[in-house]
Amino acid sequence: MKARQIEDQRETGRRLVLAAIRSHERVARIDIARATSLSPATVTTITGELLYYGLIEEVSPTSSKSDAKRGRPRVDLKIRGQAHLVAGLKLADKNATVALMDFEGTLRGEYSQKFPQKTLNQKEIVDFAKVLLERATAKVGLKTEDLSGVGIGLAGIIDARRGFVHWSPTLKERNLPLRPLLEEKIPLPFFIDNDVNLVALAEQWFGLGRNVNNFIVVTIEQGVGMGIVIDGNIYRGARGCGAEFGHTKVHLEGALCRCGQRGCLEAYVADYALLREANLSASAPCTDNAD
Repeated sequence: MKARQIEDQRETGRRLVLAAIRSHERVARIDIARATSLSPATVTTITGELLYYGLIEEVSPTSSKSDAKRGRPRVDLKIRGQAHLVAGLKLADKNATVALMDFEGTLRGEYSQKFPQKTLNQKEIVDFAKVLLERATAKVGLKTEDLSGVGIGLAGIIDARRGFVHWSPTLKERNLPLRPLLEEKIPLPFFIDNDVNLVALAEQWFGLGRNVNNFIVVTIEQGVGMGIVIDGNIYRGARGCGAEFGHTKVHLEGALCRCGQRGCLEAYVADYALLREANLSASAPCTDNAD
């Protein structure tokens, strides 16, 4: 048990150091220690491991000024982009998009394709993901085997820790263990999450959420989604499904939602709901207000 706790502490330390390097882009070891509250000795040990495995690299500082007039010159650390190539799949309402990125977050290629049909069963979604990855990597002269991992974002109620989809408008079945199904067919690590949670994560790493510990992202498209970041972490809730803002009840026995329930917020403000109301208004008889 004690050995497990020590390893967990080491893993936590590695994640803290990597996150600090990623957020600063280029940073010295002493600044990592300040940012993470880890001791300089611990930071030196962890960065040594990360350098050994090729996840980070040493670079000259961008500034010409030196922290000291004598001793070793300052050396910064940065994420090594060539360490890994990963794929991100966005499975939207009508289209699927693949983005290929290196470990540093630089875009290396893109591919987009229409969905073969409105909803897919478990075999169809796995086969579709396989085709998408093959075509996206082939477009940049690579193979699926060159990837280190795949992240998938899709709408719905998703337990990201288990890769389990309770419900998604993209899928015909409910309660689908999607990650094991994908990894059985495609021998790569998969990470599956609600698409708006991933938007929030992207904002945290690369956008307006950088260096912000608490913020909310709301999207209104085919559905309504919310991603919440609290104390620098995605809020996932007790069941691992986070904030399903679009399925908050606003009207008992109200309009029918895609999830099968009635009265959800999404059933009133999502684009399909607005189109439904527009069609109803257009078909309603005109009243003569000339008087």
